[in-house]
Amino acid sequence: MKLNKTIFREYDIRGIVGKDIDEQFSYIFGRAFSTFLNQKGTKDVIIGFDARESSPGFYESCIRGLVLGGCNVTKVGMITSPMMYWARKYYKIDGGLVITASHNPPEFNGFKPASGSGALFGPSIQELMRSMINEDFIKGQGQIREKSIESDYYADIISKVKLIKPLSVIVDCGNSTAGPFAPVVLEKIGVKVERLFCDIDPKFPNHPPDPVDPRAYPVISQKIKEGKFDLGLLFDGDADRLGAIDHQGNIIRGDQITALCARRILKDKPNSKILFEVQCSKSATDDVQAHGGKVILTRVGHSPIEDALARECGQLAGETSGHIFFTDRWYGFDDAIYAACRFLEYIAESGKSAKELVQSLPKYIATPQTRIFAPDERKFKIVEELKGYFKNKGSKVVEIDGVRLEWPDGWAVVRASNTQPQLTLRAEAVSENRLLEIQKIVEIALLPYKKEGIKLEWGKIH
Repeated sequence: MKLNKTIFREYDIRGIVGKDIDEQFSYIFGRAFSTFLNQKGTKDVIIGFDARESSPGFYESCIRGLVLGGCNVTKVGMITSPMMYWARKYYKIDGGLVITASHNPPEFNGFKPASGSGALFGPSIQELMRSMINEDFIKGQGQIREKSIESDYYADIISKVKLIKPLSVIVDCGNSTAGPFAPVVLEKIGVKVERLFCDIDPKFPNHPPDPVDPRAYPVISQKIKEGKFDLGLLFDGDADRLGAIDHQGNIIRGDQITALCARRILKDKPNSKILFEVQCSKSATDDVQAHGGKVILTRVGHSPIEDALARECGQLAGETSGHIFFTDRWYGFDDAIYAACRFLEYIAESGKSAKELVQSLPKYIATPQTRIFAPDERKFKIVEELKGYFKNKGSKVVEIDGVRLEWPDGWAVVRASNTQPQLTLRAEAVSENRLLEIQKIVEIALLPYKKEGIKLEWGKIH
């Protein structure tokens, strides 16, 4: 099969519908994934799809490919990606697949496969690509069954989270897949919910379903100021990332949510390992250490973080972008709905407002996570070139993921996105003046790439 190799990314497959991905592609992907699972010694797979217009058709064509490859398929309909990860653990089904392109624009769709310890990534994604190109598939005849998983999922969360007092929350699902699920779960644990953009609309007409995108915040920020809410919550397109705002509309980042949730864990489990990716604030890592936790830095991405959590026996991990992973009272994957419940549990228990809790974290001045265009075929090479540039200048370079520059009074990160044609940047310092100096250092390094369309515009300092 002829295909666009660039859509096979580090953690999943995402492309433009009708150009990169169609129902024939989905069928062939099903054949390739069934072959992959058979070679790993399993024939059982659970499959669902997100709220995108093309997803139901891709779902059915992929199932056809899986069954003709000998897989026994459990169809679960529209679900979030974390619900697939949860179902694999809960029902002990090895293979998992969601048809989704997460927060990407409406014209995209894709595939998130899982097997073994969790979501597939890197070499396994490339193995699926080669199998599709060669069309060297195992043949068989599997079975199909349908299953509703919502009730069990809700019950499992309710059994693990307890609010000691009711809270009031406004929930923005961005017209995407979290809409039918997140408000229901929150209400079941005792939260009073006002719904905002929780109806499904695959065109995402109100804002991108992406808690990192500034366009996601104006409406919910205005609504929360008009009402009496304890918190505002936002979910990305497949509900594996969480965003939040306090009662005055101030954004609460994923690393801040992680640090605050870690306080509760460390109260019960002192010296626990808490993992953060390389873009997370020193405010978060300092707070964890102050509360008796051990901080471990990791690469960005759900697959390497899941691996690191298991390897280090960590209790919690978080990303600035809102991926939050609990092994404490959960299964070690990123589930924004469960993370929202745990955050609300801590707020209720603390007796403080979300704003007061965030203000209690150590203070640093930072940029938001900034995304800038970089061609897919160049972005990783640019990062490697930047490593050489900064090393030649004698800078301290940490190479866990991309380029992390460290000084006693601040740091900066430049890394290639694994899901989109972008570079992701962030910087932080002890003062605004020092932050501006660090930003200038990064800007100068990126100047030679302006001719390739790379233009750096930092987000608002906070």
